[in-house]
Amino acid sequence: MSRNLKDFFFKQAKRHGFLARSAFKLTEIQERFRVIRAGGSVLDLGCCPGAWIQVALQAITAQRASTKPSSLILGVDLKAATGVGGSSANSAVGSRCKAFASCAAAAALQAGLPHNQSASLSDAHETSPEGPQPGGVLLPEGHLVVKI
Repeated sequence: MSRNLKDFFFKQAKRHGFLARSAFKLTEIQERFRVIRAGGSVLDLGCCPGAWIQVALQAITAQRASTKPSSLILGVDLKAATGVGGSSANSAVGSRCKAFASCAAAAALQAGLPHNQSASLSDAHETSPEGPQPGGVLLPEGHLVVKI
């Protein structure tokens, strides 16, 4: 079965300025479940090309009120997400990850397996020899969104 890469959602994504059609998946999830909130932090694993970061930015911007604290969105991928604003310099990534690690995320997004077929899921994040630690990446009432 061949895939039509220029289908309706592809054209809609380009029309709306999204980097990929996958933006509509997160848009639908956000409209239904409101997983991204102003003042929260978002961690996007496998963020390239950056469409889910675009949706997260829009969701937070739409909700932002002057009384809400700043939000933090961090996208990590083996490939550079060049179409999204922000720093992609490797030297900045370590300090941003440390800053992100000091606060738990309200939403963690995983848009699929890493793009490099030789990579494993453990390559996408730092792991502990003891396994997952409680109170790690997500807040107690945080959301995990995974696209399989």
